[in-house]
Amino acid sequence: MDLWNIKDLEPPPVTSCKACTKQIDVRLLHAVLQEGVNFFSNQHHLFTEAALLSRSVYRFKVKFRSSKDFKIVEKLNHILRTYQRMHISAALNVLLVTIPQNYKANNTYMLTKNMFDYVLVRLQGVGKLLCATLEACKEVSTAMQQRLRLGHFWKVAIVIFATAARVFVVAKNALKYCCELYGNLLPYSSSLGNSGVQWLPEGYSFPAHLDEWLEIDWLDLDNVIDILDDESILFYVKLTDSDDFYS
Repeated sequence: MDLWNIKDLEPPPVTSCKACTKQIDVRLLHAVLQEGVNFFSNQHHLFTEAALLSRSVYRFKVKFRSSKDFKIVEKLNHILRTYQRMHISAALNVLLVTIPQNYKANNTYMLTKNMFDYVLVRLQGVGKLLCATLEACKEVSTAMQQRLRLGHFWKVAIVIFATAARVFVVAKNALKYCCELYGNLLPYSSSLGNSGVQWLPEGYSFPAHLDEWLEIDWLDLDNVIDILDDESILFYVKLTDSDDFYS
C-alpha cells in the first residue's frame, strides 16, 4: 500500500536536531505553516455540509437501502468522514510550535526532516481524498438529477443535490490550497536534517508538483456553464405539495 494511503500512519517521534545550513527562512516557514493551520482549522463550511449529508444518510438509509443512487451518497459521506479524521491542521501545528524564533546555522535546534516529510505525505493523502470527494460529488449530482426526472422523492433529491454542489465548491477550493501549501513546504524538506533513523522508506521521493501528481490540470480552470436559449433542454420541477419527503 502506498504511504499516503495508510489510514493510521504512524508519525515519527517529535524531536529536534542542530541546524547545519543557512538556507532556511524561518519567518517565511512560520508564516506558511501558520496560514495552513488557520485554513484547515476553519473549515466549518465543509464540515457543516458534511454534517447535513451525514444526517440525510442516517435518516433515509433504511428507506433507500436498495437504491443504487443512495449507495453513491453513502460513498461521499464516507469520504468526508475520512477527511475529517485526518486532522491535518494538528500535524501542521506540531511543526509550527517547534520552529525557533531566532535561527542561526550550527547554533539552533530545528525540527527534523522526518517530521516535515510526515506532513508532506499527509498532504498527499489530503489531496487524494479531496479528489475523491470531487468525483463523488459529480456522481451524486448525476444520480440525483435522474431521480428528479423521475419525480420520485424529489424533495430528498433536491436537498442532497444542493448539499453535494456546496461540498464540491468548498472541496475544490481546499484542494487548490492544499496543492499551493505542498509546493510552499516541499523545498524546506531538503534543507532539514535528521537525528535518528530515516522515517521515509528507501527510494521514496516526493512529486515536484502535487497537482500534476494528482492529475488535476483542470484545477485552475473556472467552471463556466453555457446556458442555451432553448426551452426544450431546460428541466423544470413543479413545486407542488407532496408528502413523499416525510413518508
